[in-house]
Amino acid sequence: MFPTLQMMKVNREEIGHYFLIVLNLCENRFEVLDSTRTFQDETLKTCYITIVAGIKSLWATHYPKTNKPIEGFDLVDIGMTKPSNNHDCGFHMLMHADV
Repeated sequence: MFPTLQMMKVNREEIGHYFLIVLNLCENRFEVLDSTRTFQDETLKTCYITIVAGIKSLWATHYPKTNKPIEGFDLVDIGMTKPSNNHDCGFHMLMHADV
């Protein structure tokens, strides 16, 4: 699990938004759990592509002889109920990490 804090601007104000990236070795995929956004959001897309590329690069460097290569793993948006506000993302990220 990779808890992620993404800094971004909303209405000229810089805010932080938390979401979770999960490397699911059983299902051979990366999973994104975001309490307010979907893959259609360009800021989320840019952030998760960068982070997943870094994870794949580090995996190849540190586990070159692994029997579980992750280079071809897809990215899946885990559908979830969206909260009614935009400020509880950190709480939701921690709750999903606890499961």
